[in-house]
Amino acid sequence: MAGRTALTALAVAIGALLVARATDPAPKTAFATGFWCGPPLEQSTPARFRQVLAAGFTFSMPPCGDGSGFTVAENRRILDAARAAGIPVVVFDHRMQRALDDPGARAQLLDGIVDSYRSHPALGGYYVYDEVEPERIAAASAVVAGLRTRDPQHPAYVSLFPNYARIPNYGQYVRDLVRRAHPAEVIYDYYPFLAAGSDRVGFFSNLSLIRRVSLESSRPFWFFAQLTQIPGLRRASESEKRWEALQALAYGARGLMFFTYWSGVSSDWPEPGVIDPRTGLPTAHYAEVRRVNDQVRVLAQQLAAAKSTGVFHNGPLAPGAVPRPPHAPVSISGRAPITVGLFASARYRYALLANRNYRAKVSTTVVLSYGARRPERFDLKRGRWIAVRPIRARAHSVSARLELGLAAAALFRMRKPVPAGPLRR
Repeated sequence: MAGRTALTALAVAIGALLVARATDPAPKTAFATGFWCGPPLEQSTPARFRQVLAAGFTFSMPPCGDGSGFTVAENRRILDAARAAGIPVVVFDHRMQRALDDPGARAQLLDGIVDSYRSHPALGGYYVYDEVEPERIAAASAVVAGLRTRDPQHPAYVSLFPNYARIPNYGQYVRDLVRRAHPAEVIYDYYPFLAAGSDRVGFFSNLSLIRRVSLESSRPFWFFAQLTQIPGLRRASESEKRWEALQALAYGARGLMFFTYWSGVSSDWPEPGVIDPRTGLPTAHYAEVRRVNDQVRVLAQQLAAAKSTGVFHNGPLAPGAVPRPPHAPVSISGRAPITVGLFASARYRYALLANRNYRAKVSTTVVLSYGARRPERFDLKRGRWIAVRPIRARAHSVSARLELGLAAAALFRMRKPVPAGPLRR
């Protein structure tokens, strides 16, 4: 894929670093945040990994490279530094490629890989394959299964191509990988912001399919977001980064990764990622990503016990989007471009309303159905739920003004049982 293949053809198994399995001091989280390309070996120090944590990331990826190196000694240096900082790391081992390519040697190679890292407290997972081609699904699945058998505590993952890759029957491709590899997370990337200033049109089609497969397979999905300017793609602004994150969250994503954190700079690769490798200093991306990571993780934490039950779009419909279904508990006045993600837990129904416009604010009226208790809105600044202040109240619905900044979102909850909303908006 444009961008990543220029960096490396290694493998991605970002999977559940699930931070829940992290290093000794790392806290559990309901939402994982990561990136492509961790600090290079010579920069893999406790201070550098604390810098990763301070940017709002919950795990670190291995460094990028050409496939050489990544010996046990080198990986253990990385793991030791990460443990000192309190962050898990996904490990890429130099034997992994051969394990993929050589079925006869696979069992012995996987034995060696697992024995080398399984007991390290900073191990977050095994890095296997990035954007697996359809013809490589069988090999990748066999490696994932082999690692899972040997070390069920540390997942090994592959990632999927986006729908704009030239893959016939993309939906079947996604389902084949999930069915055969049984990944802990369904991971894919989508880079929507083109260099010419326009956006790809298949963002929501891809998101909708991944959500559907995630629910069918009872596996959470993670989304890899665009950050760095690379050939054919523009630099993602802060509002564009937030747009990617919150749209994915509205669809039920449980993890967010950015491309890239620490990558090379050349004439073909003009912009550094979150860290500039020439100076070792943070770029402007650092503060932007930190704010986006912090916001999306706070919102996701409120949805940790909830399951995605539906998504609809208000206003113009992009390919793959659907309008509000009859009787949904949320309706929006006018044609404000808002994505509504619906969720449910044992006690509540939730609605995440995300502005689809990353260039302008939106102002509208939202109508929320409720039962015995008035709806609440989550206050991001104070970190708590507050009662909705209605501009109009009826027996089992309230109308409230909704002001959303560029690509911003608002989270509401209604205590169950919640009556059906109106047939039409």
